[in-house]
Amino acid sequence: MLYDEKEIVAITEWAQAYLELSPDRILLGSNNIPQSYRAAVAIQVELWPRLRAKLPHWADNRSLYVPSRLTLEQCSGSLAASYKRRFVCEGSKIVDLTGGLGVDFLSFMESASHGLYIEQNEATAAAARHNIPCLLQQGKQAEILTGDFAQYLPMIKEYRPDCIFVDPARRAGAVRRVYAIADCEPDLRPLAHELLPDTNNLVAKLSPMIDVLDTMLSLPYVRELHIVAVRGEVKELLVRMSLHEGEALPIGRVPIHAVNLTNGGQASTLQFTLEEEQCVSVRYADSIETYIYEPHAAVLKAGAFKSVAHRYNLSKLHPNSHIYTSSILESDFPGRTFVVEEIIPFTSSTLKRLCQTVPRASISCRNFPLSPDELRKRSKIADGGDKTLLATTAAGGERLLLLLHKAE
Repeated sequence: MLYDEKEIVAITEWAQAYLELSPDRILLGSNNIPQSYRAAVAIQVELWPRLRAKLPHWADNRSLYVPSRLTLEQCSGSLAASYKRRFVCEGSKIVDLTGGLGVDFLSFMESASHGLYIEQNEATAAAARHNIPCLLQQGKQAEILTGDFAQYLPMIKEYRPDCIFVDPARRAGAVRRVYAIADCEPDLRPLAHELLPDTNNLVAKLSPMIDVLDTMLSLPYVRELHIVAVRGEVKELLVRMSLHEGEALPIGRVPIHAVNLTNGGQASTLQFTLEEEQCVSVRYADSIETYIYEPHAAVLKAGAFKSVAHRYNLSKLHPNSHIYTSSILESDFPGRTFVVEEIIPFTSSTLKRLCQTVPRASISCRNFPLSPDELRKRSKIADGGDKTLLATTAAGGERLLLLLHKAE
């Protein structure tokens, strides 16, 4: 439903007044909200806890308006949005071609001084027209435009932004998951060639399912690729392209940043190149040593299986087990680090007795024939506690259960 600014203000005021009521009572109960606005007010009340959790830096402003569940679901969270500010220089001009709820745009505007926000969905653009002035820093200038960004391309070229940002959607009619640039719209390949002459940087936010190699092969003048995880879950791929930094980089030399963001904005990062990953050698462990390492999700998505071992002088347990070991603690490893308490051969007899000595533990399986749920059911080990039982395969093919606790 499309509302004008006066109606949006009224909806947000009703939502604040009836915040303690359930959405169902707002829709069906006795209250002073006109029937035609009750659904919109109910959505605000329903989504407020989700907005507060996903965008805590917005939560102090109770007058914000969310047009639909989908806009909140699809927007970046606070940590991922803040990470993108690295692509924008202080006092610069930016353009967001696919503005959405405006989370990324407002993050860019913390550094930029001028910005163009473009959104083709009228209801979403109306929400941005209400929210952005509420959240924009004083002295910043933002223009909010409604429509397909293609109609504004002449204006964008004349604007000469320092950075253009685009967040392509899954191509209309596609029902499967998106794995390739060709599955997205707008099509970044011709768009990049059209926009790169008129900006210093073109930054694209892509689905975490997109293939890394396909991305770099498909797009021109890729300067860096960032795989961004938040608290262990890969959320997005970010590609920065630029025509103004000399010759195009060979694909193998494009810096890849595998990043995991945690609460407080701390980042655990591994930077490498595909050339490095191809060239370095990795040694396989003859035995399990004192420490076990499990890379975070962004490193695994990046495919830096050999690079991470080489960089931190680790031995790999098995070609298909992306688990590593060492006798010396590598405290800045990009992932989880454990201390080995016990190495248990995986047999039916040991599995039956295991719950007697390990009554509770988290269970993880890597390159192992059973899933964590199957292993838990067969071992009768309860969930919880401070131990981790890692089931994996060693270089010689032995199935092992590693009883671990987190390294300090």
